[in-house]
Amino acid sequence: FSEEFHDKLWKSDGTAAGTVLVKDDIGPETLQYRGISDFTAVNGALYFVRDLDSTFTLWKSDGTAAGTVAVANFLSNAPSNLTAVGGTLFFTIFRPEFRVGTELWKSDGTAAGTVLVKDINPGVGSSNPSHLTNVNGTLFFKASHPDTGAELWKSDGTADGTVLVKDIVPGTASTGLINLTNVNGTLFFAAFTSETGWELWKSDGTADGTVLVKDIEPGPGSSIRSTSLPVNVNGTLFFPALQAATGVELWRSDGTPEGTVLVRDIAPGVSWSAPFELTAVGSTLFFAASHPETGTELWKSDGTEAGTVLVRDINIGRGNSLPSIASGLGRLFFAASSTGPGREPWTSDGTEAGTL
Repeated sequence: FSEEFHDKLWKSDGTAAGTVLVKDDIGPETLQYRGISDFTAVNGALYFVRDLDSTFTLWKSDGTAAGTVAVANFLSNAPSNLTAVGGTLFFTIFRPEFRVGTELWKSDGTAAGTVLVKDINPGVGSSNPSHLTNVNGTLFFKASHPDTGAELWKSDGTADGTVLVKDIVPGTASTGLINLTNVNGTLFFAAFTSETGWELWKSDGTADGTVLVKDIEPGPGSSIRSTSLPVNVNGTLFFPALQAATGVELWRSDGTPEGTVLVRDIAPGVSWSAPFELTAVGSTLFFAASHPETGTELWKSDGTEAGTVLVRDINIGRGNSLPSIASGLGRLFFAASSTGPGREPWTSDGTEAGTL
């Protein structure tokens, strides 16, 4: 940014010399500047959205000034849910000028190639696609249709290839659908039915292959209550789940009922450790969790009960350091609170001595 309200796109390789200006002015200056957002990498190019006086423009950049160009303009409504699938950018947007509601669109990086994929809820009604997730080249998402309600859909980028996967709650009623996660080509997600509550499901992209993995909290009670996102660690899904006997604790799943198990009851009994900020670093899962003797601190797990341990009691005793994880790229970086320094940046290699 600059005092003249110009947007300036920069890039960095992590060195001072390699931190350079890409393009000096992305659009005209304005006192109604609202900024650029939604940075999304697509096959080596960077896409982003600029908001200028409530006129929204999709841009792309190859890292050069000449290659940083506007792709398409949108009046009054911003593209959202930007998701890369191969060399295609998928997004959702409300475009009443095309006599459609909020639907699924795609772009190949050209104005002519920025097009509606399919009017799922025909006419001015909206299907409101959300939770866009790439699973091995297929886009999965939640969308609403008048005949089925909001259910699981998939798309290959064509109208004919954009189809309902399964009407989980039959008829016009909708299923709840959150936490879509790709684990080695299988889609895992949490879904709600009146019979099972919120539980873990999986899909291979077919109706028959879209099934409940396990009713962890049997009956209409829900096991999936935490807003913490699940994470894939070397082909195993880790997630927080609730059982009446243990509270909200760390679970893992290989996609089978027998392989969907409690990892460790960190806060023993009905107390909740409520794991959150789940982050993979190599084959290790890091997360924040609460224990009666240490408060909310940094933990790690290799997927076994014995290997699920406190990394370091940063705010010693029952005080909470409340780790907020920023990155797990080869080494963990996070914010944490402690007596004296207050809230500061920390790093960890998974050992107490290496958590600094």
